[in-house]
Amino acid sequence: MRERLGQLAKHYKQSEIAQATGVPVTNVHYYLQGRRIPGEFCAALIDRLGVNPAWLMSGEGAMLLSDVNADESDKAGDLLELVQAMNAIIRMK
Repeated sequence: MRERLGQLAKHYKQSEIAQATGVPVTNVHYYLQGRRIPGEFCAALIDRLGVNPAWLMSGEGAMLLSDVNADESDKAGDLLELVQAMNAIIRMK
């Protein structure tokens, strides 16, 4: 996932990623350097930047949801639901 975040950082500036996801730029830098990437951050990438969850999680398909076909879109929706469920469980702990 870190490798794909690095690819995303070539497409968007770290400051743009930070602003879109609501985290400090330093956190984006830390995630790129090896710190654990929180599920909430991944969900924000998907929700606010339109990142394809299938690509983010597994490297499959296009980087952005705007570039996916119908089959990929269905899989992306399923993965987005999974990420949201995981975040809900984390928040309950």
